[in-house]
Amino acid sequence: MKIIKQSKLRYTSGKSDKVYEVSLLQLPSLGERRYLVNTRYGRYGANLREGTKTNSPVDWEEAESLFLSVVVAKLNKGYQLVSGFDPAIPYPQPVVSAVSNSESVIQKPIQAREIRTQVILAKLEQAIRKDDKAALQRLVWRCGELHLAASLPLLLQIQLRHKAILAYTLAWSLGRCGQQNEQAFRRLQALAAHQSFYVQRMARQALVAIAPTPQQHNLLDHMAHELPATWHEAVEQGADALLALLRAARPVPYRNRKYAQSRTAQPLETGAVQLDLLNVYLLAWYRKPHWQPVLLQLASQLLRDADTVWIWRVLFKLAEFQQDHKLWAVLIKQLERSKPLLHEWSQVYPIYGRKTRDYFRRRSWRLLRKLGLQNDANFVKWACELLLQYHDGDEQSGCTHHVYYERERVENRGRYERREEKRDYAPFATHLAFNQLLYRHSEVYQANASHSFWWRKADQSDASLRTEAFPALWDQHLVAVLDLLGASRCEAVHAVMIKVLHAHPDFCKTLSAAAWLPLLQCAYEMSAAFALEVVQHEHPVAIKELSFITQVFNAATKTVRKAAQRWLSQVSETVLWEDSTWLVALIMSPYADNREFSRAYCEHIPKQSFRQSLCGRLLAAMQASSPSSELDAAVAEQVLWVLSQALKVELAQLSLTLVRDLLQHPLAVVQVLGAEIIVAKRLSPKTIPADIYALLVNSPHESVRAIAVRLLENLSPAELADMPDVLLELLQVDSTPIRTEALQVVQRVAPHQPKCAKYLLQALIPVLFAAEPYEGVHDTVVTCVTQYLDVAWEHVDNDLLWRLLQAQSKAAQRAATAILLPRSPAIYSVRQWARLGKHASLQVREWARQAYREQPQAIAAHFNEALRLLDTDWDDSRTFALNYFAQQFGAEQWQAERLIFLCDSVRDDVQRLGRDLLIQFFVDEQGADYLLKLSQHPSRNVQLFASQFLQSYATGRPDLQQQLKLYFTSVLSAVNQGRVSKERVMDFLLTEAKANLHSATLLADILTRQSVTVAIQDKARFIAGLRDLKQQYPQLSLPIEYKQRPLRGYQPHVSEVT
Repeated sequence: MKIIKQSKLRYTSGKSDKVYEVSLLQLPSLGERRYLVNTRYGRYGANLREGTKTNSPVDWEEAESLFLSVVVAKLNKGYQLVSGFDPAIPYPQPVVSAVSNSESVIQKPIQAREIRTQVILAKLEQAIRKDDKAALQRLVWRCGELHLAASLPLLLQIQLRHKAILAYTLAWSLGRCGQQNEQAFRRLQALAAHQSFYVQRMARQALVAIAPTPQQHNLLDHMAHELPATWHEAVEQGADALLALLRAARPVPYRNRKYAQSRTAQPLETGAVQLDLLNVYLLAWYRKPHWQPVLLQLASQLLRDADTVWIWRVLFKLAEFQQDHKLWAVLIKQLERSKPLLHEWSQVYPIYGRKTRDYFRRRSWRLLRKLGLQNDANFVKWACELLLQYHDGDEQSGCTHHVYYERERVENRGRYERREEKRDYAPFATHLAFNQLLYRHSEVYQANASHSFWWRKADQSDASLRTEAFPALWDQHLVAVLDLLGASRCEAVHAVMIKVLHAHPDFCKTLSAAAWLPLLQCAYEMSAAFALEVVQHEHPVAIKELSFITQVFNAATKTVRKAAQRWLSQVSETVLWEDSTWLVALIMSPYADNREFSRAYCEHIPKQSFRQSLCGRLLAAMQASSPSSELDAAVAEQVLWVLSQALKVELAQLSLTLVRDLLQHPLAVVQVLGAEIIVAKRLSPKTIPADIYALLVNSPHESVRAIAVRLLENLSPAELADMPDVLLELLQVDSTPIRTEALQVVQRVAPHQPKCAKYLLQALIPVLFAAEPYEGVHDTVVTCVTQYLDVAWEHVDNDLLWRLLQAQSKAAQRAATAILLPRSPAIYSVRQWARLGKHASLQVREWARQAYREQPQAIAAHFNEALRLLDTDWDDSRTFALNYFAQQFGAEQWQAERLIFLCDSVRDDVQRLGRDLLIQFFVDEQGADYLLKLSQHPSRNVQLFASQFLQSYATGRPDLQQQLKLYFTSVLSAVNQGRVSKERVMDFLLTEAKANLHSATLLADILTRQSVTVAIQDKARFIAGLRDLKQQYPQLSLPIEYKQRPLRGYQPHVSEVT
């Protein structure tokens, strides 16, 4: 027995570690059927189990086919080839020829790919002959996958009597195998009219792919004409508009279509929208490359909800067939970032579930792995594009530490114990293709059994070992590796792929210094340090060239920046001061160490031409900045320092036209630069053009307005008096420090310039009436008016002052208070004094009270107006008024109406004053009037006070008693209050009722009402009163009937009866 071929494979994943051996054996028999395919498999290191794929010897073709299928199947499942036959590389293979006595010999070696092609073609021919639809689908797809042009005659023989899936597969394969073939073109034209829109879409894409150039142009013209105008407009507008259009015309899966139609009144599109999307893609690929970024941006927005799943699937299939690795990479990144979704119409059937997502994840890696196994150069192109999609700023970047617990059986104890193991999850740990590309051969990073995430063994590292998939292919494309490292913004990619360059020092020596610039400028220490080492050893001349050093200044790593600074010190002075580009790069560097390093050069610039060039470049850079560029504050500060300190002379020579342009720039730092030029030119506000100074004062930026105020400090009061409008602007800006400085300027001007003070006061008073434009403006204006503009108070007339006092604005009231205090009370009437006595300001109230004290004659003349002061909520003013009116005036002022006015007040203390004054200045002839007027007051205290006048002034006066009926009813209706008043009124009414029938009738009406509604505690007395009235006046109609209580007999106890 002889071993013809043998392959040893190994599979490791998580805890799984197993091997699989396949052997193709030749028996010593002389017949054709003398080959066996045996297997051995089991756990690594253990005894392997024997197996076979051939129960009896077979011929060479069948044995070779079985051997290849077993090896390829295991490779597809994740096994790695350890040794022996590899289907992807050339291998000598026997070709059997018939000789005498059926003897066969090995004639010549054949390539492994040719063997695979022959096997596939043979199986395809057999499947066509047997009409095996399952085998046909797999074999036809495989032919297209391998671009087997030799299979085209067989593909054209296939008769489509099965489902649309075979037609779709055939169209896919014809598009890959039928380049420039007329028969394939006609067959695809027939498939383009298929009833299934999936087949139509695939056939149309394949037609464009294989069509000769004239026919391809015709097809694209037809697609452009067929595409609706709304689609053209949406694509031109951008990805958002295109996505909105696709959402509005989403297709529905066949199995959900009937259900969806029952849930919505809108018609649902099926295949037309997918064909339109196909037209957009093909036009972007062949004719309109400016549409391709729109599709890439569209792809980055998919799989966020169920409505975009179908778009992703269509674009994925289009990109896979077209070998569009850029779009494919974006779609795979979105796939890895997404989560399984449920259909919006049915929360039971998932339109994009976990299994679907996992299938496409495995399919993405399978594509890359097959390219790698076939030693296809496209593997590097597809892998690079996918790796470039990952950035450290993505949501899954960084490692998360977990503690993993696992039950482990303890030998000879019959129980389980818990084992603690710390695992570090790799960046993008759940991304299958990304981790397979970077860590396929890693001994530290491992995938779990389901390949759902990758993790790193704690405290272990494989920094010195290459872990990427298919290293031999990467070794063949080192330029692509260099480009990948230069463009990648992912630390994991740099950590793995930089080892490829480490392994090829000879290649690194062949590169120019400029080729290493992307790595020198990258943010990853391992790549930047490697590039720096190569450049220093291999390019000693380049690191002394100023142009090269300038490009390295702003490297992201401090190590490279320090090296560039060392290189700069070695450049000769002659070269150094020729061009200012390098110094501009240092001054405007985003890194503080570079900016600090530049100051030493800025302070010692020997050449005037260099200084002028530097000034011009910095000004141009500042002018070219925009709000979107977000010029760093530290960089702007550095530029300002250089221009205002190191280049002060050059700054003073600039024109005012440039200053005007700078002040109109939207950025604050640029406007500050324009203001600093004015300071450097030593211009005063009088010599500055009005429009330029207006730009300073009206700038929205505080720092610019501060410079406008600073310019005023050098002016004399007379000069400042000629600029009142400027002071007004500065007093109302949105900056407390600037307003404070403006106040200091007003303090200098106002005492010496009364006209300016008057102008400012008249202009500032309306500001107090208006709403505050910025917080603190009213406070500033009040301070200015009350402390610095007192020389102009006399120009505020009394009416305007009264408006200020009565304004709702607190600031206006504060300013008016200061202006009012020095003035005589004679400016206002007594009524206005009383109103000012109620003012919110204590000083104003005190001013009004002082007016009362100083003008008693005026108070006596307008006594009723003066009494208004009693009706105030301020205790100090009311207390003053109570004492003042109680002590200052006699009986001639306290007439009955005024006393009643006080008693009618709603305030208790004022009522008390009225009662006291009424008793003090009581006139007996007016007692009835006092009683009537006081009886109308609802207060219980006043009612009590009025009750004491009943006996004296209402006895024997039925007419007066009738007028007091409401008073009597009010007093008697009080519940749980006014007990004394009730007793007095009840006693008075009962006494009067006994005296005359008129009074009795009045009392009967009152008691009849009160006996029904009054509280229970008073009901008995009221009923008793009704009883007495009934007994005295039987003729009165009362709701009471008097009955004699009957006498009841006594029934003795039985024991008492004799």
